[in-house]
Amino acid sequence: IQVLEDIKENPKITSTPFYEIFIYLNLGVLHFDLGRYRESLRFITRLYQLDSYQNADKALQFKISIVELMIRYELRDFEYLEYRIKRINKDFRDLLKKIEFLKEKDFMLIISRLEMAASEPSTLRKINVFIDKYKNSGDSDDEILNYGNWLIDKIKKKRSL
Repeated sequence: IQVLEDIKENPKITSTPFYEIFIYLNLGVLHFDLGRYRESLRFITRLYQLDSYQNADKALQFKISIVELMIRYELRDFEYLEYRIKRINKDFRDLLKKIEFLKEKDFMLIISRLEMAASEPSTLRKINVFIDKYKNSGDSDDEILNYGNWLIDKIKKKRSL
């Protein structure tokens, strides 16, 4: 984190759009992994404001939006989570029609119902199907945060309550 913080202040590096996105995204991910969700959200929000983000590939923007959903869930900001899902569905409508983004589409449906998983057996079944479907697919390499591992962690916590 400290290395990325130092790099973030170096104009030679941040003048390259890819590096600028890389720095903020990785700071967000590292803070997420440490359970510092507010810090994580702060970096993702800053990332959205970068010109380099606005010019980035739509698929990357979409996957970053999925990360934000995970952060919002961790922060228990369910009202905003619901709003963001609707916004993502609208902003990335074309991507969501493509087979390559079926996993993200499925994940968004699950995360929208995740809080009810303990009381809705059908949601728990969908989560288990999702985890089984994607655990050996090799597709997790294209995820910024591993959806399956995150869901497994959420299910374990729900069962321990």
